[in-house]
Amino acid sequence: MLLYEKEKRYLPLYCSLLISTVTIIFFKLPSQFFFLFSFLPWLLIGLSTSNKNTIISYLISQIIIIAFLNFNNNSETVNDIIILNIVLIGFLSFVITTSLKTQTNGKYLNIGNILSIYLILITFFLFIFLIFFYLQIDFDPIVQKIQDLFLKDIQKQDIGLYNSLISILEFSLKIFPAINSIIFFIITIINLSLSIKILNKLNIKVNTEVNYSIFLVPKYCFYLICPLFFLVIFSSENQQILFINLLVTFSTIYVVSGYLIIYRKINKLNINIFINFLLFFLLFIFFSYLLLIFLFLVGLIDQIKLILYKNKFSGE
Repeated sequence: MLLYEKEKRYLPLYCSLLISTVTIIFFKLPSQFFFLFSFLPWLLIGLSTSNKNTIISYLISQIIIIAFLNFNNNSETVNDIIILNIVLIGFLSFVITTSLKTQTNGKYLNIGNILSIYLILITFFLFIFLIFFYLQIDFDPIVQKIQDLFLKDIQKQDIGLYNSLISILEFSLKIFPAINSIIFFIITIINLSLSIKILNKLNIKVNTEVNYSIFLVPKYCFYLICPLFFLVIFSSENQQILFINLLVTFSTIYVVSGYLIIYRKINKLNINIFINFLLFFLLFIFFSYLLLIFLFLVGLIDQIKLILYKNKFSGE
């Protein structure tokens, strides 16, 4: 009994050593490992320990990792960027794992609600980044450099294609932060699913229930996204870039909802999971953004129907 209590007391230290060791190993591997799996050690600990142990483990881990980086031979700028990422990953991991472990009336929060809160946080950080950094950048020299390096021959051969490519390039630069934020969001979901599978394989209790078959987007998301549409339409150029990025990022919750709705409908046909994945992959390859718009509309229309149904049912 005393031994058990002693082990329990030192649990945050053991957990922080695990997070720190795995994260430092990721630093030594190709950068893609850190990019793809940076959340994994944090989520593994966050999902399997109490909130108190989680926050202590995260704080100790960040101190160890920051100390390691300060003794490393990286440049000061690189260290600052990595430290900022570590702090952000720790904070967001704590938010998502704490939300997942929260219960109301004996039930865990719906995964749609949790991911909506998480996406609002990402959108908020994106807003700060755009206001204080990205919108201050002059992109003309970057566009000119790309023109000189890659598009000079195309300009001579096909001016129509050249103008189209320039338009795509300029628009891509405008929404580049939103694309990064969406990738960040998707990586979190992948790491979350992977963490739960690993913990189940190790027979470690997961302090939550994640059920994607019941994915409910909160009503407030609809009331947040509607003003963003109007702000994109009626704002000036610089403000428009800001609101487009926020709209594209926040719309992801409806794309996920739309994907799950379509996936459930296809799943009823008892199609092999590999064929399911291949079907969505091919649709994305051939239709790209059109498929994303379609999934967004499916998710948005589904929520509008739910809001109207609830209002009708409650007599409003």
